[in-house]
Amino acid sequence: MIKSVSQIFDLSGKVAVVTGGSKGIGKGIALRLTDAGASVVIVARKMEDANQTVEEIKRSGGKGKAIQADVSAAANADKVIQFAIKEFGDIDILVNNAGIYADVTTLNMTEESWDKTLDTNLKSVMFFSKAAAQAMIKAKHGGKIINITSISAFWPLGSVAHYDASKAGIVMLTKSLAVELARYGILVNAIAPGAIATPGIDKLMSASKAAEAMFKAHWERIPVRHRGEPDDIGKAALFLASSASDYVVGHTLVVDGGSLLA
Repeated sequence: MIKSVSQIFDLSGKVAVVTGGSKGIGKGIALRLTDAGASVVIVARKMEDANQTVEEIKRSGGKGKAIQADVSAAANADKVIQFAIKEFGDIDILVNNAGIYADVTTLNMTEESWDKTLDTNLKSVMFFSKAAAQAMIKAKHGGKIINITSISAFWPLGSVAHYDASKAGIVMLTKSLAVELARYGILVNAIAPGAIATPGIDKLMSASKAAEAMFKAHWERIPVRHRGEPDDIGKAALFLASSASDYVVGHTLVVDGGSLLA
C-alpha cells in the first residue's frame, strides 16, 4: 500500500535525540522534527539555551526535554540515550549535530585545539551512534542516524585544518556505520550544510571588518546568492528521519545553495 505524503513524513510516536540542539542548525532540526510529531531530547552544554528551545517546542504543541552533556566525553553518550529512553520510552532517531569551530592555522595549531575539535566533532559521532544503535537493537527495531558534516569535508575552508579533517571524517564514518548497521534496520546518513545563518557565524562576522567582508564575499559566489536558514537543514533532516528515505543508506546530502559548484 502506498503511503500518503502526510504519512511518509509523520514522526508521531518517534523519539529523537539532537546533540547541539539548543540553537542554530541543531535548533532548526529539533523544531522541524517536533513539528512532524517526534518527541525530542535536546543535548547541549548550556542548559539555559536548551531550556529555551524546549519551551519553544512546547509552546508549538510539541514534546521536548533537555539534558546537559559534553559530547566529547564518550561516557556521556550512554547517559544521554538512557535519559531519552527514561523520559520518552525509546530512541528512534539520533542527530549528531554538535560541533565546534576555531580559526587556527596549521602553524599555530596546538595539540589541545586539535584534540578538542576532533573529540567534539568526530569522536562524539562514533560513540553517540554506538550507544543509540545498541539501544535500538536491544529494543528490536531499526532507526535513523543522521550526522551533520559540512561542505568543508569536500572543500577546505583554510586556517581550520582540524575542523576540515573532522568533517571529512564524518563522511567516511557515516559510510562505515551505514555498512555495519543496515542489517539491523538502522540507516545512517549525513547532511553537509553550506553557508547557514546561525548565531555562531554572526559572532565570527562581528569579530572584524575583514571577517565580515570574507563571509559576504563567499555568499555572493553562491549560485542562489544568499545564505540558507537552519530550517533548510531541518527539512533535509526530516527527509532522512522519515520513511521517505527508507532506501537511502550511507549518503551525504549536500545542502549548500550550490556553493560547491561555484
